[in-house]
Amino acid sequence: MRRKLLPALARLNELELLGEGFKILGVSRRSMDDTAFREWAREALAEADVSSGPARSRWCDQCLHFQSIGQGQEADYRALKDRVEELEGPGARPAIGSSTSLCLRLGLLPQ
Repeated sequence: MRRKLLPALARLNELELLGEGFKILGVSRRSMDDTAFREWAREALAEADVSSGPARSRWCDQCLHFQSIGQGQEADYRALKDRVEELEGPGARPAIGSSTSLCLRLGLLPQ
């Protein structure tokens, strides 16, 4: 996600192809909050030489969200479901060719 997917999504945003209200939800077992995930993303975008300054920072703040699933217990997945519902709340618009405005990429390795 750090080297390819996130920079590609940022470039699509620069070209105004993601649409207003588009959200990205990062999910992993790692314990992290939105702020830490956004900082991680800013560093990744800087390494990939994808736009800088206020536009990149604003995109990270408005579009990037994170939810940990801890050890993958039932309660962790319930919290993920709740977070998805929260992000798909009022004002969410469909992405290109999709019925949702939320991009999910689960890259979880077995423990």
